[in-house]
Formats: sequence, structure tokens, C-alpha cells
Amino acid sequence: MGGCLKYKKSSLILLLSAIVFLFSQDFSLNRLRVPPGLRVSILSLNLLGARQLAYDANNNRLFVSSKGKIGSIYILDLDSDFRVVKKNKFTIPNAEELTGIAYSNNTLYLAATSTVWRIDDIDSLAMENEDSLLNAKKVLINNLPSETHHGRRYLRFDEKTNSLYFGVGVPCNICAPPGDRYGAIIKANASTGVYRVVASGIRNTVGIDINPADGSIWFSENGRDGLGDDLPPDELNLLEEGANYGFPFIHGSSVKDPFYRTPPPNFVFKKPAYNFQAHDATLGIHFYRGNLLGKNYANALFVAKHGSWNRSKRIGYEVSVLFIRSGKVLREEKFLSGFLTKNQSVLGRPVDINELRDGSIIVSDDKVGAVYRISKQKTPSNKTLSPQGTVTKLKPKN
Repeated sequence: MGGCLKYKKSSLILLLSAIVFLFSQDFSLNRLRVPPGLRVSILSLNLLGARQLAYDANNNRLFVSSKGKIGSIYILDLDSDFRVVKKNKFTIPNAEELTGIAYSNNTLYLAATSTVWRIDDIDSLAMENEDSLLNAKKVLINNLPSETHHGRRYLRFDEKTNSLYFGVGVPCNICAPPGDRYGAIIKANASTGVYRVVASGIRNTVGIDINPADGSIWFSENGRDGLGDDLPPDELNLLEEGANYGFPFIHGSSVKDPFYRTPPPNFVFKKPAYNFQAHDATLGIHFYRGNLLGKNYANALFVAKHGSWNRSKRIGYEVSVLFIRSGKVLREEKFLSGFLTKNQSVLGRPVDINELRDGSIIVSDDKVGAVYRISKQKTPSNKTLSPQGTVTKLKPKN
């Protein structure tokens, strides 16, 4: 279906569903928590299965991928107050798990499980009909592993090298990678599609970002299941070309796998830069580049925790922030929480994090199908700020 959707011409069905959502989710919105001085609001709803976020700052345009056998790409044009004023959507037929997305210099990159495409001149085409967008796409890579277990790609564009980085997970919970391209980080030329493995021994990564301070590349990694509630940890890793990160023999810094006890001779692995709680399901990561949130957040790393699915007591379901200096993680703090209630009900599942041109943070949620925005709390000078930040409920415009 596709086509530009302006708010004043939005379908009655979409508008009514957004209103129903706001009323039914009032309980959850009131429980979202952010640090003092900040507020959280809804940027957009009706983004079914929302996953990775890509942002074009020049045009104030947001691209949102989605999960599923029939994944769609949502395109949102924002006004100066970061409200959605135009919305478009297109779907690539037979593109299973169309979750990877990146934008750079008038080109949109898209990744499904086995294929990567590029759409040039996206600045002009973004609000055209679906046929125009589909006709403009070009296959960049078409021979990636096709297994859907850990088959959701996450793209990161590197401006300095004109490259795309993404992970290819192992098609299992625990197994020896069935080939060199599995359990790996891939680096691909964004013009030609020629790619190579740059790191191995990685169970699955769905979060990669480049530290703007020094150009270093970092990625999250999900630990295996089946070793209990507290083992092994999820990981934050610093990419070193040619390094092995331990899977399936070693998890985290030192957890030996009970089934893969004997690594090959002369086995050397790179330890994580940081160990998260087991089963946090760490996904998207983002280094903060702006200044709206204050100097304390300069170059801090935001991490989306999708949340556990098989732990006896659920954990995760939040966004945390890591403060890093000289490649070392100093501490971790909660940033956006409240998706997991005291009685263990799940109200949302954060997936990815990005940043708008004013320095506000945006977070996707594939359970609700929404994108949230965290910005400065506007408070009159004669009033004090809420100790837990505020929640702003917006009248739906899309």
C-alpha cells in the first residue's frame, strides 16, 4: 500500500487505533521513568514490529524497519517540533525479517536475512508511491546465510570507509558455527557489496555503533540460553579486526561452555569490554553525539535491553546508559524504564536507539509498535523538576 499519508488525510482506522492505544496503554505510559530533568513522549504509533532506526538530519526524516515474514519500512517526516507531518510505508515482497536499515548521503540501505539493498536518491523518493521505491532499489548483496534463527540483521554505516557493518549470528542456541560467515561481524563495501569477515566467535549481535570520539566500533552480543537465570552474561564488545570473541567455548569473560569444553589448540579470545546481566537481551546501542541532555551524557553509550524470555524472573525491558572513558566502562545507569511492572507484566520491549538533530533520544519498541522520544523537561522557573522525570502523552498525529 504505500503513498504519502498526511495527518489531515490519515485514514479513520489508523486514527481510531492510535486513540484506542493511548487509552488502553495509559497505565504503562504513566509508569515510564527517565532521569530528573527529562521527559518521555510518543513520537509515533502504528509502526508494527518497529525495529531499527535510521535518521536523516538534513531533512528531519526518520526511517523505521520492522520484523516479521513480511517486514515493512516506515518513513516519517517530522516538523520543527518533531511531530510527524507525513508518513509513508513500503514493503519488499519476499524479504523476510527486513530489520536492518541505515541512511547516508541520500542513500538508504536495507537488509533482510539473506539480502542487502540500496536505494539511491532516497531524499527525493521517500514520499513517492511504493512502486517507485521498489523500482529504485538495487541489490547490493544477495548471498548471505538464509537461516532465520538469529537472522535479523542490524546495519551500521561507516562514513570514513564507505562501509556497512552487520552481524550474522549462529543458527542455533549453542553450536559450532557451520561456516566462516556465521557467528561473525561482516564489513561490506557500500558501493560494490564486496564483503569479508572481520571478527568471529560471536553468537549474535543486533547492535553496532561507532564511537565518534575515536572511531572505534562497538557491538552488543546476546549470550546463550540454557545455563540458568544468571549465566552467561550478555556482552558489550570493542571490535578488533581479526579477533575471536570466544563463542561457543567461552562466554563473557570466563564462563566455559559445558558442551564445548575443549577449544582448539592455541585458542585466544578477546574478552568483553563489559558484561551485562544474563538474559538482558541487549540489542541496539548508540553513542550520544548531542548536547541537549547535558554534558554528563557526552559520548555516553545508550543500550536497549529487549528483555528476557525464558528466565524464571524477568529482567531487562529498559534502556540503560554506560559512561565510558578511554575504552573502559566506568558505570551503568538506568535511563528509560517502567516497561516491566512489579508483577512481571511486560508493557513494552525496547529495540533500538537513535538521536534527533536537537539531541533528543528516540527509542523503538517492537511490542507496542511505537517510537518514544526523550527530551528536556520544560518546567517554569518557579517550579521544581519531578525526581523521576515526566511522561507527556501526545494527541496522535499519525
